Amino acid sequence: MSQMEASTEVRNYFKLQLLLGRSYPILRQLFKHRYTKFNNGAIWDDSPACGASFKFAKKSLNKIQEISVSKGDSNQWDSSTLIALLLQITRPGTLSSTDIQQLDNEDKLLKDLTNIRNKIAHHSSKSITAIEFSQFWTDLS
Repeated sequence: MSQMEASTEVRNYFKLQLLLGRSYPILRQLFKHRYTKFNNGAIWDDSPACGASFKFAKKSLNKIQEISVSKGDSNQWDSSTLIALLLQITRPGTLSSTDIQQLDNEDKLLKDLTNIRNKIAHHSSKSITAIEFSQFWTDLS
């Protein structure tokens, strides 16, 4: 492998890391939007009161995530916590078929993002070949 190929592969890895890092504000915004939509217009204000009142599926979060959510500050949540909450939040039974379809599509993308995050997190070489990099984008399509 040439130095140029190695350099490109390292850049590919960090491009995906950057993408994941930039997804946090979007995931937080999506969580707050769903929270409002699913809770009769109540607004998540990143307060301990919101965190303490939030009901989530017991199996959906680990103990550290539960403590973090109970504090209420979504700015302190990592991507795993945000995605787990987004995928596990209870949907009201009054959603339209259009809303359900949109949520199902968003959930698919969240699962794809989780897969990418997991592959990157466990990628010991900190480099991504052009083929692997292309596959990540294919997975998101």
